[in-house]
Amino acid sequence: MEWEAELGIAIEKTEATTTSQLFSSFYVIPDFQRDYIWKKKQVVQLLTDVYGAFHAGEDDNYFLGSIVVFGTDKGTSLALVDGQQRLATLYLLFCGVRDRLKEFDSSASVPTLDKVIADADITPAGQTVMRHRLELRYKASNKVLHAIGEGRYADLQLSKTAPGKTLADAYKFCREFLIEKFGEDDQAGLRKFHAFVLTRIELIRITCGDFHSALTIFEILNYRGVVLNAMDLLKNLLFRVSSEEQHPELVAAWDEMLSVLRKGGETRPLKFLRYYLVATYDFPKMPRASELFQWILDNDELIGYSKNPLKFVSGIRQGAYDYANILQGLDPWEDEDVHLLGVLYQKTGVSQHLPMLLAGAANLNQPRFHELASWIEGLVFSYTLAGAQWNDIEQVAPGWCKALREVGSREEFDRFLAQVKRKIAEVAPTARESLTHTNEIGTGLLRYTLAKLTHHIEVSCGKNEDFFQYFAKNVTIEHILPQKPNPAAAQAFGGDWEAFVYRLGNLALLYGGPNSIARNKPFAEKISLYVASDYELTKSLVADIRLGKQDKTSKTADRFGLKPFSTWNPTGVKDREAILLEIASDIWGI
Repeated sequence: MEWEAELGIAIEKTEATTTSQLFSSFYVIPDFQRDYIWKKKQVVQLLTDVYGAFHAGEDDNYFLGSIVVFGTDKGTSLALVDGQQRLATLYLLFCGVRDRLKEFDSSASVPTLDKVIADADITPAGQTVMRHRLELRYKASNKVLHAIGEGRYADLQLSKTAPGKTLADAYKFCREFLIEKFGEDDQAGLRKFHAFVLTRIELIRITCGDFHSALTIFEILNYRGVVLNAMDLLKNLLFRVSSEEQHPELVAAWDEMLSVLRKGGETRPLKFLRYYLVATYDFPKMPRASELFQWILDNDELIGYSKNPLKFVSGIRQGAYDYANILQGLDPWEDEDVHLLGVLYQKTGVSQHLPMLLAGAANLNQPRFHELASWIEGLVFSYTLAGAQWNDIEQVAPGWCKALREVGSREEFDRFLAQVKRKIAEVAPTARESLTHTNEIGTGLLRYTLAKLTHHIEVSCGKNEDFFQYFAKNVTIEHILPQKPNPAAAQAFGGDWEAFVYRLGNLALLYGGPNSIARNKPFAEKISLYVASDYELTKSLVADIRLGKQDKTSKTADRFGLKPFSTWNPTGVKDREAILLEIASDIWGI
């Protein structure tokens, strides 16, 4: 807690910036800083991390940590206290991308890169001069860096121990990495990477008021091993606006929040904070992670963090509990929710639905929350099957969260659900088509699909079977027409049997023992296995499950048209597929 108090005194301003914004300023390295020392391992690791974020194609910016600066008497320059190694490497990467693009096309113009490498500046005397964005401490190293910045790397002749050799080597590593990833002909890919590097890499710039404050920050970061991120900045802000008597309670609540998130499986607290804020407050659009801290600073009157920081942190802590529960398939009352579990078992990796669940957790009673979760499950499933753009959901998320916060009556809740249903309906035709060709969806999603279809019939028949059982190792996916059929099994499908093997109508769930026995046998020899199945949906393949009276099983069979098949052929696959799609419509709204 001591270092946090020092930090609060020393920091004058914090701001989230992209690299292009960051390199719109000029930086000098103070005398007490060391020279550039990164070796190949560190350079390649940074490049690999950046390329990995670029290749993943996620909406969020890639966070590269914080830098610390203070103002100088050298015109518009900022003294760089912490972050020299990263900024110098980024500068060399800019040069490497620029040079590779010009090697692709000697007439290519890349002014966006030129401006982050060097630009015009004005001196205190009013003179305009060209300056490099980064000035190193040692003149010899500066010459090497600026030679690279001016495109004169080939002219450098440096011995192994020459000053600036580490810079020249780092530039070489950047070039080698770019050649490895983009080859000799992927100019379009390199240009996209160039855009990502300038606009999607994000750092926090911490500005100190003076040299002495900068030394305080430098000592905290370098000698005590503290690594700052955006969440630390928010914590520091709350620490500064709270009284000394409140500090122990504030720290305890904050640590509890982080612990809860970790136990829930969330390793990126800032991601949670983004979703929590959208679920709790009005936003015109989904904010980027880089915008959150500034939004908090600008909206103190709305959220009241300076007036009552403990209340603000308490709300975040409660949100963390709800969030962690949701990630584990639990509702806010810590009861298992089959729909939240369903989202988990889909194994899609998406998270754009989480703000709505957080908003629902804070504002709905338990029955309505479960109903919300059921439609969110359908939304995630349908969008995944359809390959739809999740940006569509991010765009509506702030409005949906606001609507959930304002829900009072059943009519208002139904109006909200109608919006979710409309989104599902928009992608339903594509989702249904994708669902019929199961070889085009992942194994995890396919297992979930068959488990959900089977479970839905079991529950409808009054069995209330445990959803988990369908994911046991001894429960396997049965291809009624085998994947490798013997001649007798394939005969009913003629020469076109391969077109039906992976159709949804050709699949069922079986225990591992019967499935291994069934293997490649023809349909007639597997009837006894299906009849013996504990699953009504599988049993209905070959047996009339109606009991001759108006019990739940008979009503379920009549409702969905479950009927037995005496033979298995293309017509049978299509008919059963229509039955399964009817069940799917009842479950997911598709």
